[in-house]
Amino acid sequence: MRMSESRILYTPRQHKRKQKKFSKKKLYIVRAFVGFVAFLAVCISMVRLSYFQLQKITVNGNGTEQDAHELETAIQNALSGNYALVIPKRFIFGVSAQYLAERLAAVLPRFETITVARQFPHAISVSYTKRTFFALLCNGAAQSDTHSCGYIDHTGFVYEDAPEASGSLIVKITSDLSEVKVGTRAIDESTTRQMALFGGGLQRIAGLRLTAYGLDSKAPDEFRMRVAEGFTLIVQKDGNPETVLHILRTVLDQEIKDKKPQIDYIDLRLGNKVFYKFKKT
Repeated sequence: MRMSESRILYTPRQHKRKQKKFSKKKLYIVRAFVGFVAFLAVCISMVRLSYFQLQKITVNGNGTEQDAHELETAIQNALSGNYALVIPKRFIFGVSAQYLAERLAAVLPRFETITVARQFPHAISVSYTKRTFFALLCNGAAQSDTHSCGYIDHTGFVYEDAPEASGSLIVKITSDLSEVKVGTRAIDESTTRQMALFGGGLQRIAGLRLTAYGLDSKAPDEFRMRVAEGFTLIVQKDGNPETVLHILRTVLDQEIKDKKPQIDYIDLRLGNKVFYKFKKT
């Protein structure tokens, strides 16, 4: 009688344990990933809620309604869109007051100071001061390719492009600068301060009306002033305006008298030693 053969296969228990352990680890990773995605989705939903978005902008300053509207529009433009495609830039906790102030100062140089503050839960306030016009600054000759003009404030900062102006209704500064560029300080503040003091005292002390200033890089320690009477005054930048203008008044009253229309220039750089030249006839 023939007995049938049979085989019994044994699966090692160690292999089953490894497989089971690997499955648990993979399941843990999947659950962690799903949990993270769910948490991220909740966070994104929260930051996109309208309650946490910037809803109100208040603007206060020494300008007009148009100025306030321009600032508000610039803020709206700066905060339009999203970070990483999903987080709104208008999310109030993500709005940086410092960033907005710097951004506004860069795109709107007409404003001298801009302060931005967050007002939770969903507003910001903006305070500003506008730059005060001092003079029209132009460089080079009007016929040159590099000729340009700009409005400057009392610090010598160019805050706006300007067309060439003629006549004496607006005070003008001519210079040999290579460029008059908006957003830069074209003249140092100490110079504009002296210009203002000399120009302000001309009418009061010497009875002359200022129409223009002149700057030349070849003579960095001085500037010129053109007056409506038709002649030019040359002064030192560091001169004392009161003293110099009183000397000028003495010369006009005691020496020049009624010959003002014939004067080409008066040199006031050497204290009591005053030189003047008559126009060529």
